[in-house]
Amino acid sequence: MSNEIIGVLVALAVLVGVALYFKLPARVARWWSDGRVFLKETRSELAKVTFPSRDDVVATTVVVIIASFIFSIFLTFSDIVIQGIYGFALDVFGT
Repeated sequence: MSNEIIGVLVALAVLVGVALYFKLPARVARWWSDGRVFLKETRSELAKVTFPSRDDVVATTVVVIIASFIFSIFLTFSDIVIQGIYGFALDVFGT
């Protein structure tokens, strides 16, 4: 390589190094500060949360299981009816 190309590459490397030296620490410091603020706010919000009791969780779980069972029966019968209508339509009008 010629001395001019090497000189340009060294100058470019120095410029990138100076830019990183002055910008990177500020970004890291801001990131660290933002992270600390986030964790402090998260801890504050978690202190305000009220969790349901075991009885509430069991009761809502039972409701969800029963509702799922009822909907599964409804969808099964709906599927049977729709298949019957579709089969009838195919028999009447052909394929």
